[in-house]
Parts: sequence; structure tokens; C-alpha cells
Amino acid sequence: QEAREARMRNDIGKERNRRAAETPRKRGLPEGWVEKRLGEVCILIGGGTPSTNNEDYWSGDIPWISPKDMKSKYITDALDHISDSAIKNSATNLIDENSLLLVVRSGILAHTIPIGITKRKVAINQDIKGIIPTKWVEPEFLYYQLSACSTGLLGLVSRGATVHRIKMDLVATIRLKLPPITEQKRIVAILDEAFAAIDTAKEKIERNIENAHMLFVRQIANSLNDHGPNWVQCSIGEQIQLQRGFDITKESQNKGFIPVVSSGGIKSYHNEAMAKGPGVVIGRKGTLGKVFYLENDYWPHDTTLWVKNFMGNSPVLSITFCVG
Repeated sequence: QEAREARMRNDIGKERNRRAAETPRKRGLPEGWVEKRLGEVCILIGGGTPSTNNEDYWSGDIPWISPKDMKSKYITDALDHISDSAIKNSATNLIDENSLLLVVRSGILAHTIPIGITKRKVAINQDIKGIIPTKWVEPEFLYYQLSACSTGLLGLVSRGATVHRIKMDLVATIRLKLPPITEQKRIVAILDEAFAAIDTAKEKIERNIENAHMLFVRQIANSLNDHGPNWVQCSIGEQIQLQRGFDITKESQNKGFIPVVSSGGIKSYHNEAMAKGPGVVIGRKGTLGKVFYLENDYWPHDTTLWVKNFMGNSPVLSITFCVG
């Protein structure tokens, strides 16, 4: 009995040693797949800012990417551009096309992890990291994997009073499950098709909402076109008090359910309201004169005017003052 138990313990010990020696990259994965850390399959590159005292550095045509440029999946240009000499004489680096960019220092990391794919050679500042894929991974597949890990990435964020950051040595340890390259391309094609269908559906929904809103405004205006004998003519300022909206950048917005209303309508959401609903907003810059009715609390953007005081008038009927 003792000998059998000893053999059993020995066998268990061998199995434990075998599992410990076995690379975890193979365990529990489909045939042909491997598990690798991001730092094993990509080259991670930092950036910097050329001296702003040298005008020659800022007279080139190379896009210099900072967090404010990270607003879409594909990165094609930037607000700022630098020259070759700026790259040679500063900490910034040139990132090749079909590389990934990740924001690692910004206030936006409080709620969002901006990731993008370069569609041309770009330079980056110190708040961005370049992720250069090797033969193990397709850029588009890596984009989808990192996007799927966004919640986990948010958990790596070190939060400051206004600026938050992710340590790149932690990002480098992220585990990726990688099929063969041909399978990666197939999966990307499926995901691209699915997300394209979602975008099309969203566009249709937004158009329907816009059409319904315009119909609502027209019906109110048309119902009041027949002026009765007791109607009076007056200025808008005699009936409502308008005030300019409040500036807010995408980076400073936190995840929430308060609509941010710009001159083109609701484009984003925040966790803080600057005006109580119901409210009326008018585009003053960009899309001029467009009128929006908000049932609940909202944030009127700097590109709008909002009704601060209805002066006893109905908010709904006040729309006619703005469109009539």
C-alpha cells in the first residue's frame, strides 16, 4: 500500500512537473493556435516632442500624432506636422504604415483606451506608443484583440488628478491568442463585414431619428402658421433668453448618459449636465440655425445657443420662436 501511494505521489509529481514545463501557450487552444504576450510578437516604440523653439522642426509634412488625433480606427493625418530633422534631433520616432498606436498618457484614459492603425508613416509624441507587429500577427487582427481587451487595459491605468497613464511594461505582458496568419485574415474579414453592417444600421437609425425630429419641428411650426387676432409680433429676445453653450473636448468627457449637443446634434455623451431639461438648443457655429429639443438634462456645446430662460413660455412651443 505504501509503495503504491509512493508511486502515485511520484506520478503526480511528474505530471505537475510536465505541466509546469509545458508552455501554457498551447494549453486549451485550437490546433495551430498559440498564446503569446504582446511584447513577444510586437516591437514597442515610444515618442517625444521636438523643440517648439525651432520652426524648422514644425515645417514638414510628417503627421505628428498626439492623443487629440486618436479619434478613429485608421490614422491618416494629424493636426501638427514635423520635418525629418525633427525626427533626427528629438525623442520622437517614425512609425511605419500598418502599425498600431496606443494612447498611454491622457485624461481620456479615465474611460477610453484609444487605439488606431497607421495608414501612412507617422511620428508620435510621448503620450503615444507605437506597436509594430511582427510575422506572428496581422495588424487588423491585433487591433480587434486589443479592442476586445479594452476593459482589462482600463484596469491597468494609473489614475492621477487630471492625467492618467498606462505603464507599457504592463501592456507588454498582455496575452494574445493567435491563430495562423491565414486564419487571422479570415477572422478579420468576418469582423469587418459585421462591423460594417452595424455602422450601416446605426446610420439608418440616426437618419430616422433626424427625420422624426425635423417632422416634429415642422408640425409644431405649421400648426401655428395661422395667426389669430390676438397674436402679436415680437423679437425672440422678448420671449426667451439665449445663452452660448459650454466648451468641452472629447478628451475631457467622461462616460455617462448626458447628451452633449453640438450644432449638428447629439454626437457624444458625458457624465455631467450644464442645463436642465426640457430644453431647446440652436446651432450657432458649423451647422447654423438647426434646432433641437431635449426632454432631459443635457450639455449644450460651445457651437450652440441654448434657452436659459423660457420666460414663462412652453419649451415645446418655444421651438417655433427659433424656426419661424
